[in-house]
Order: sequence, then structure tokens, then C-alpha cells
Amino acid sequence: MLGYPRFYKLSGNCIAGLSEKERAAINAAADDINGVTAKRAADHGFAFGDVNTTFTGHEICSGSAWLHSVTYPVEESYHPTATGQSSGYLPVLRSAA
Repeated sequence: MLGYPRFYKLSGNCIAGLSEKERAAINAAADDINGVTAKRAADHGFAFGDVNTTFTGHEICSGSAWLHSVTYPVEESYHPTATGQSSGYLPVLRSAA
């Protein structure tokens, strides 16, 4: 199982959109989901890959984001970019497999 990265770099380069408090709440929610997912994976004998380390410095508002912000069409919003897949998720998947 792979987790979610923290979506936002706090005190980053975002000039519009969500407030800092809202960004922090979204990051906290991702951490909560990861905690629950990691426990459930372990309970059933599966490995959990935490991607926060690989995504650090590449959150939305970082200036070098590996995640899409709100996009049009909306289906890509908050999903990883191609670089996020190859440099953020893939190394963690390989090490967890």
C-alpha cells in the first residue's frame, strides 16, 4: 500500500486559493489517512510505503510541485504529475515490494 503525500508546502509560494489554515488541515487529513491505512495494511500483512519523504520539497506551493493543484478538467486535481509518479511514488513502491 502506498500512502498520500502532504499536499501543500506551508508558508510556500501560493498567492491565492486556500488559506494557510486550510492547507494545514488538508495536510493533517493526509497524515491521518496514512496512519489508518498503515495500520490496516500491517494488520493484514501488507507493507505500507510512506511517500512523504520523497515528496518533501515538491508539494503544491513549493515552486517545484509533483502534484497538480486544482485543474481543468478537475479529474487531475490533486493527482501526481508524471514526475510525481516516477520520482515520488515509484521509488517507494520499489523499496516496499
